[in-house]
Amino acid sequence: MSWLSWFYLAVLILALITTVVVDGSIKIAARTRWVRTVLLLVVAVVAAVVTWGTAQTVDTQVLGWFVAGMCLLFACWRRGLAFWAVIAGLGSVRVWGAISKVEIRPTRVEGRNELWTYVGSIRVSRLVFDRDVSDLRDYLLNHLSERQVTVITGTN
Repeated sequence: MSWLSWFYLAVLILALITTVVVDGSIKIAARTRWVRTVLLLVVAVVAAVVTWGTAQTVDTQVLGWFVAGMCLLFACWRRGLAFWAVIAGLGSVRVWGAISKVEIRPTRVEGRNELWTYVGSIRVSRLVFDRDVSDLRDYLLNHLSERQVTVITGTN
């Protein structure tokens, strides 16, 4: 096995550990993006089948399983509110201290609310929750000051 194959294995193991830790830290989960999740799962299955059927060398097998594994981990990545941060995606994890304000916005669907997170005046994430405004507000007030949490009345 080449050094690059060992590197792929190390990255995959670290990504697995990170996904498990982040998943375990989420206290209020956001709604899942089902289309994205299904597409990533299809890509993972295709990569696994192609790797299993055609890979002839160990390096090729490692690369194929790496691609399949990373797609599977991306599909399993959850979004939501953790005790230490707002997790809006793989590249959008904001610790509570970096957030300047959040807005809770009721949607047209009963019991479904959006949470817009800002750093400065820039909106950095939008999460959708199947939770009451009061539940979200109460949780947010544990991590942010009252002036940082705004409930927008009306619908989007």
